[in-house]
Amino acid sequence: MAPETVMYILKHKDDVVAIVDFHDAQASQIDVKEVVDAHLLPICAQSDISKLDHWWRRRSVPASRPLIRRMLQDGTIPSTNRFLLDNLALSVTDCYWLCPEESALCWADVSFHGNSFKEDLDFSHRPNSMGSAAVSSFTPSASLGGDLDKKWIRRTGRIFLVKGNMPGNSFQQSLNEVFASSVHRMQGFGNHVDYELVKMKNGMTGCLSACFTSDEIEFVPAWEIFDKYGYGKNGSYLDQYVTHCADEGVDRAVARRFVDYQFMTDFIMTNTDRHLANFGLLRNSSTLECTAPAPIFDTGNSMFYDGAAAVTFHTLLDVRIQSLYTSERTTVEKLDADVVDLDALPSADGVRDFYMRDPSLVAYAQRIADCFEFKKAMAGLLQEGRSFGQVCKEVSAFYAGLGPRDRERLDLFPSSRSGS
Repeated sequence: MAPETVMYILKHKDDVVAIVDFHDAQASQIDVKEVVDAHLLPICAQSDISKLDHWWRRRSVPASRPLIRRMLQDGTIPSTNRFLLDNLALSVTDCYWLCPEESALCWADVSFHGNSFKEDLDFSHRPNSMGSAAVSSFTPSASLGGDLDKKWIRRTGRIFLVKGNMPGNSFQQSLNEVFASSVHRMQGFGNHVDYELVKMKNGMTGCLSACFTSDEIEFVPAWEIFDKYGYGKNGSYLDQYVTHCADEGVDRAVARRFVDYQFMTDFIMTNTDRHLANFGLLRNSSTLECTAPAPIFDTGNSMFYDGAAAVTFHTLLDVRIQSLYTSERTTVEKLDADVVDLDALPSADGVRDFYMRDPSLVAYAQRIADCFEFKKAMAGLLQEGRSFGQVCKEVSAFYAGLGPRDRERLDLFPSSRSGS
C-alpha cells in the first residue's frame, strides 16, 4: 500500500512525466503506474523505465551521513526515502518533483530557487505535502548527496552549499576544495566551482560554494548517462562517456578536453573520489538538451586527506580511486596529459605554506607538498611521451640506486616521525 494511500505525479516543473505509487510506507521502492511523457523522464530511465527506481534510491540523502544516521536511530525520520517523499523529492540540482495527486501545488510554489526553504534539519514542524502554506518548511537536505555533513543555505538571494569535514579537528577536506579552486584558476580553466573557507555553527572550519544550477539549468550526473547508454565492451569508459556526451548534445571536442583536464588534475592532486555523481553535464531545463560539462566540483578527498603519514613512495605509483576505474594508472593511461600546464601549478613551498593553515597538518604539510611535487614529476614524464608503466619502471630503477637516506627522503618518512 502506498504511504497514506496517496498517488503521486512525477513532474518536471509543471509538466506531467508519470503517475507513481510506492510499495510501502517507507517509500523504499517506486512503482510506475503510467508514463505520460517518456521524453521528460530522467535521462537514466529513458532507455529502461525500471531504472526510475534506481533514480529514486539514489536521489535520497545517504543514510551514512552522521546527522542523518543519528536521526534514523532516534526515529526523527523513518527512512531516507520517506524523508525524501515527505519533501516531495525536491532538489536544488534539477526540476523533478513528486506532487500528491490531489494537490494544487505548482512548480512556482515549491522550487527551492524561487522560494525560501528550511536550512537546518529542525522537525518541530513537519512539512505538509498536501498544502501550499507550509512550502517553506521543505528542505533540500532530503536530496543532498555525499557522506559529509552539509546543507544548502540562501544568502543575498543566492543558494550556497556549506560542507564540513571528516570527524576530528582537521579541516583538510575543506582546504582541499579551496586548493583545487586555486589550481584551476592558475590553469586558466574557468569551468570549476570556487570554494572558500567558512566558520560553521559548531565552531569548526568548513567550506562554502555557490550553487551552479537554477530553474533553467539542471545537473545530470554521469551515472545517469551510463544508466541510459550502458557500459560497452569496446573502447574505454572515458571514450564512451565522451561519445554519450555528444549524443546528449555536448560538443565532442569540448567534452574530450574537459574529461582529460578533470582527470589529469585529479591525478596530480591525488583525488580518490571522482565517482559518477561527482561529475556530469549541464542540461537546459526547457529544451532538455545538455549544453556543457558541469563545472568541476567536490575535490575534497584529495591531497592525502586520509593520512599523509601513511603515504610511501610505492603507494604513489598505484593509487586506488573510486571512479570509472579503480586505479589512477588505468585512468591516466587513457588521457591527454598535455592539457595541464605544469609550470602553472603551485610550487612545493606554496603547497606547504597553504596546508599549514590547518594546525592539525603542520607536521605533515611538507610531506603533502613533496607528494604533490612527485605527482607533478610523474605528469611531466607522461607529457614527454612515456607510458604510465614506463614511468613506474624508471622511477623504481632510480629509487633502487639510491642510498638509504635518499630513499627515506623520497619515501617521505623523516626519521623523527618514522619510529626510529
